[in-house]
Amino acid sequence: MITLLVPILTLLSGPQALYKGPQNFNFIENLVNGNWFSTAQASDDLELLQEDSDMMFFIHKIHVILQTIEFHIHRRNIWEEDADGAMVQENPGPPPWIKGMCVPIIVTASKTEGNFNASHNMIFLKDMGPHRFAIFCAHSNWHGKKRVVNALSWTPPVSFDVMQRFKNYCKSHRISPANTISLTGTGAAP
Repeated sequence: MITLLVPILTLLSGPQALYKGPQNFNFIENLVNGNWFSTAQASDDLELLQEDSDMMFFIHKIHVILQTIEFHIHRRNIWEEDADGAMVQENPGPPPWIKGMCVPIIVTASKTEGNFNASHNMIFLKDMGPHRFAIFCAHSNWHGKKRVVNALSWTPPVSFDVMQRFKNYCKSHRISPANTISLTGTGAAP
């Protein structure tokens, strides 16, 4: 199992994170380098799949540089104005964009050897086909250890076998097929 620690799903606490490199030393990190399409997402909590959830995002690029991984993502902004006109959100985060607007964010993860605090989230790379597909599973401590699974594809029309691997992974981790959504027809933002 290859382990990545990244606060990619807790974007509001900052763009820096710790990354634990692969436990399988045959894994070459550059195999995930490049442009990706978010194709499907699943969770054991349906609320985490809603448009305004802090767990909804699109990964569109992964860039590996030396001991660092950058995740280029888009997510829907959940900031809004309060009665005094101030921009508010449950957690501190990015500059005040318009609520509902899709915003690009780069999350950086640095390699480390010790124990990790990844801003309330831990992300595992569970399965991959070099330059073809990747399946990530995130465990969110903010949401009571709930899981969100993401399928990424190198090309927009994801192949049947990749989707089957994604569905099998979800099934093996007791995530209901009813808690799976396709992201291929949703446009450029979740």
